[in-house]
Amino acid sequence: MLLLCSCATSSSTLFPVPTFTHPEKVMMAFPGCGDGDAAVTEEVSFLAERIAAKYPLVVYVSAACRVAVQARLPAAELRVADLRTYWIRDYGPFWVRDQHELRVIDHHYGRSGGDDDLPRRIAVEQGVAHATGVGWQVNLAGGNFQADASGRCFLGETVFKNPRAQTTRSRVLRQLGCREAVSLKALPGERTGHIDLHTQILADQRALVAAFPAGSQAQHVMEINYARLRRAGYQLLKIPHAVPGDGVYASYINSLLIDSDGFVPVYHLPGDEAALAAYREIGFAVIPIPARAMMRKYGAVHCVTHSIYR
Repeated sequence: MLLLCSCATSSSTLFPVPTFTHPEKVMMAFPGCGDGDAAVTEEVSFLAERIAAKYPLVVYVSAACRVAVQARLPAAELRVADLRTYWIRDYGPFWVRDQHELRVIDHHYGRSGGDDDLPRRIAVEQGVAHATGVGWQVNLAGGNFQADASGRCFLGETVFKNPRAQTTRSRVLRQLGCREAVSLKALPGERTGHIDLHTQILADQRALVAAFPAGSQAQHVMEINYARLRRAGYQLLKIPHAVPGDGVYASYINSLLIDSDGFVPVYHLPGDEAALAAYREIGFAVIPIPARAMMRKYGAVHCVTHSIYR
């Protein structure tokens, strides 16, 4: 179903930057010299190396870890910042465009610390306007928001679940430039509720979506999401997934896609090859990224990357 909302009017000049827009730079974050999990640090570092080999990469890194990260990522641009997490997709900025001018919107993510100050800093570095998100009762993470070129926004149902958030829903969507909002359900038993674990919006009215075994609860949820996406005019490109036994989904949708390149998470599971083959059939040049340790912390490639626009 579509969310009923008083979104941005047709006369508004504000639009969300589409999710699939080619970035000026990719950005990542390294908190300290690891977050206490060497396996996660290694996976994130491996991904950063692969990105830096093809695209401009900015890494926000703690002062204590700068030398070590620079040694491993000599091609990356390092910027010192006080961060506590790798999950820059959630803490990073929401990008909107007012005619030809970019703006950064900083919505509340529900965590404390310097991480949530990062969008303001990025706005200053890019020389663009910055605004704090309206309605602090709205817990809007980057993994729960995507947009297309028509101003249609895709959000997880959990974003406005708090009854207090309902009072500011229209204001939030207008501030993000949304002409229309499509609500997508979370995967059953999945901890974050984020839509980037099962859906990724592409150009040309296409969407990558997770496909689970028929009859599973996860596939039942996805069938509801499929119907909502089709009603919005989307062609669905299905990537096969398995149902987890422990609630930790090995998401192949949680990838970083730049033009025809796909940095796709893999988990040393039997389903890896089928997922990679599906990406190749769509037309992506696949760069497999080990992400088993990252996903144990409920995220993967998409979650630890973000975009900087000009």
